[in-house]
Amino acid sequence: MQRALELETELREAKQRIADLEAEKAAWLKERAALLARIAELEQLLAEALKKNKGTFRSDQIGNLEDEIAYLKALLAKEKAGRNKCFRGAGNRMMNYQLSKAWEKWQYEYEREKRDRAMVTKGMGHWHNFNIGKAWNKWRAVFEVSDYLAGTVI
Repeated sequence: MQRALELETELREAKQRIADLEAEKAAWLKERAALLARIAELEQLLAEALKKNKGTFRSDQIGNLEDEIAYLKALLAKEKAGRNKCFRGAGNRMMNYQLSKAWEKWQYEYEREKRDRAMVTKGMGHWHNFNIGKAWNKWRAVFEVSDYLAGTVI
């Protein structure tokens, strides 16, 4: 009963974690879309400014827009790497949980096998020792009877 409650709690926590990850994923996708829209807007502004001014546009203004575009692209790359790390971490947690369960199961199976082997070995030992004892007693009895009959027993 206790194990069932623990498993139910663990299942509930796993479902909650999945829901949290899905919410984080939705937020990241929304932020990514906003960043991509801002990049497109800045690139369009840069193209319009260059077209409108035809060479009278100052290079420092172009540099600022290009820097902002590069910064936003770097933010996107960083966000994507972080999201992949998060999902990779979730996958690793699930894999480690399964490996832990397999290890515990293997330990249980090994202990059960060891106990069964010890029980069989002890049983065989008792049977073997019992038969050796019987044979010894029979040989001793036969030897004593033969000595008695031969007259060597005092």
